[in-house]
This record gives sequence, structure tokens and C-alpha cells, in this order.
Amino acid sequence: MKLNLGCGNDVRPGYVNIDRLPPGQIPPDLYKQGDIQTLDWLTEDDKVDEIVAIDCIEYLPMNAVKQALANWAQKLVAGGTLKILMPDCHAIAQSFAQGQFDLKEFAQMLLGTQEGNDNRLSVMDTATLLSTLQEVGLSISLKRYEGVAIYVEAVK
Repeated sequence: MKLNLGCGNDVRPGYVNIDRLPPGQIPPDLYKQGDIQTLDWLTEDDKVDEIVAIDCIEYLPMNAVKQALANWAQKLVAGGTLKILMPDCHAIAQSFAQGQFDLKEFAQMLLGTQEGNDNRLSVMDTATLLSTLQEVGLSISLKRYEGVAIYVEAVK
């Protein structure tokens, strides 16, 4: 089983795509509407080969991020991979301080547009993300920057 969390319009074949928004015309075998803070409603522990979490962690409440990552790690099989892409608030702040972004761009990167469903609830930097992933029992296999975002692959 492969999961694509907080998928929005990024519906991937071969994955169970999950988002809090109604699926519209997407078939139920490809898309599930649900909360990604816990995946207990979807699957048992040690059943998932891959979890993709692209630009979704920042939409979880700050006090729920570590617990969500721990839950996702529990769902992975031994050798399973969690793939995360998220804004690095430290890199965003540095770029803003260096004049690379104006205040509106800076605010949108941290808070979202504040329109529709684009309301970000948490921020994290690379060091915190990496240490949290290790605390929940995952090993970092890949890390790279994509602009002011961090992409990480962590293996159970």
C-alpha cells in the first residue's frame, strides 16, 4: 500500500490519495476523504510501503505534528519510506532577512494565502524535522533543499 497524504489535486495512480476535501469526481479506490493526523481509520500498523507527504505537514496544528509523524511511522512496514517536502521556516526567514522576499511573499510561505483551505497551522525547520523523524524511529536516507523547502526521505 502507498499513501499520498494531503494530496489536493496531486492524485497519483497506484496510491491511496487522502485529503480533507471532498473527492469530487475521483474514484473511491484512488481517493479517500479524511484526516491525516492519524491513519488509524485507514490501516493497521506495519501495512504501508510508502507515505508521500508533500506540502501537508504545515497544515497540521503545531502540537500535533510529532504525534502525526509517529503514527505515520507506525503504519510503515520495515524498510518502508516516508517522503516529506515542506517549507523550512529557518531558510524562509534567512531569505526574507536578505531581501529575497517581500513581506507578502514571506507571510504566504509561512501562513498560506489565508484564502479557502490555504491556512497553515505550523512551522518547522530542517533540524527539528530530522530530529523528530529520528525520535519516532525513522532513519534519514535522503535530504535535499528545493529552494526554501526541505525534501526528506526517512526509512523505518
